[in-house]
Amino acid sequence: MLKIIIILPLLVGGVIMLVFYGELHSESEVKFCGGKVAVPTEECLQQLHFQQDYKAEVDSKFAAQALEFAQQVDIDLMMNDVAWLADDAREGRATGFPGEDAAGQWLAERYQSLGLQVFTQMGLTDFAHEFTFPFHEEYLQGENLIAVLPGGSNADEFVVISAHYDHLGIEDGEIYNGADDDATGVAVVLEMARIFAQSKIRPQKSIIFLAFSGEEIGHVGSGNFCYQAYMHRLVDKLTVLNLEMLGAIRDTYVNIWDQGTETALPIVAAVAAASKQLNTPLLISSGRDPGSDAVELLDCKIAVTTMDAGGGDDFYDNHPHYHAVTDDPEHINREGFLKAARVATIAIWRLANNDFR
Repeated sequence: MLKIIIILPLLVGGVIMLVFYGELHSESEVKFCGGKVAVPTEECLQQLHFQQDYKAEVDSKFAAQALEFAQQVDIDLMMNDVAWLADDAREGRATGFPGEDAAGQWLAERYQSLGLQVFTQMGLTDFAHEFTFPFHEEYLQGENLIAVLPGGSNADEFVVISAHYDHLGIEDGEIYNGADDDATGVAVVLEMARIFAQSKIRPQKSIIFLAFSGEEIGHVGSGNFCYQAYMHRLVDKLTVLNLEMLGAIRDTYVNIWDQGTETALPIVAAVAAASKQLNTPLLISSGRDPGSDAVELLDCKIAVTTMDAGGGDDFYDNHPHYHAVTDDPEHINREGFLKAARVATIAIWRLANNDFR
């Protein structure tokens, strides 16, 4: 009975959301930009139909600001964060275990040091959004780490940059450090937080920096976030770019999923425009991504998509250390990692300033 009582609110939340929002998204039949890896062209951007006023917006002050922010991205700082998260001392950051808890405290301290604010709109009183989940014969606690940089004229709308900080923990005495999966994504979230928080310029929309836990055990953290967003009537106020595995060892193009839904297209368009601005090759993959935290958010109708590096049909060639004990920082492709971080930085800043709607 205890198991049912604890899990029931999440299950009920999921059912309510499906009933209220009806049919979920189908697979996309359109292969945007030809479905090929290439620097986006003007025709590609027009195909994404963001687009009547694209030519005016590409040279907007927000595009220029975004490029300045992207140039501030520091690969050494990001690699230091990857190294800290993927150190053996974190014991693989399994959700509910000491290594993950230490990482969560570290993230909260980083948010605090940058002067970011608590996401009170979701009823939180600190940066930790806690949740419980069943583990064998007991219940463990995990937490998402959430911080806000308040916006200006549209501060009650939120552009979210997210990644998951948990990994697989220890199995058969071996530590799975998860440097690529997904310490790289978390490092970009932190670097973006540093750059935007230290700037005197404020975005029009508020920006949320979100580190999920529980991704590796079935998207438990993102599922809880989704439920709370629904309960606090935030679903239609959130736009999420989720980052996964940005450390491809070769073929370091950016990959973005269209998720088979029109609600993702403004985010895809922002990433495509950023790729064009930086002359970075891009692949727009059609349909839903194969299983990131974005899947949970899609199921409650939050506008979301996932961006990764080199994650197309050659995913396993580009990420040979996926879910392996060898997923360590020394295998991260620094150049590709930096390119992906800069693309994400431009996309988030422009989304937060209404360049793509």
